[in-house]
Amino acid sequence: IRKAKAILGLPEEKKFTVEEAMERSRGGEKDIEEVFVTATKYLATTIRNSFMLYDPDEIFIRCKWLELNKKLFFKLIDDLYDENTLIDRGNIKISLVNEDRFVLKSAAAIVWNYELESLDSDTFSS
Repeated sequence: IRKAKAILGLPEEKKFTVEEAMERSRGGEKDIEEVFVTATKYLATTIRNSFMLYDPDEIFIRCKWLELNKKLFFKLIDDLYDENTLIDRGNIKISLVNEDRFVLKSAAAIVWNYELESLDSDTFSS
């Protein structure tokens, strides 16, 4: 948002939302669109690094600008796999979730993790 405000010449203290920036991007302001393309590349790099560290089966992404522009979401997926030959495209599920689903899935993951930890401690204490 700071980068978009700077491009548009808006003062730092002026409220400017992701929705407003996306609207400008869709309205043909190429400089603002490029801000989102660059941010999407950075996000792809971050997720790719997470793949390498944690080897997940599934990734949930909660991102306002990707929700508002599905073309950027598909670009993120392509960027993820194009620059990494170690990740098999078919083995990892990547989901774009809204806030409600994100909270629900996060809560389920916490419970699942707790159950697995309990199982491990019961198994090893016997």
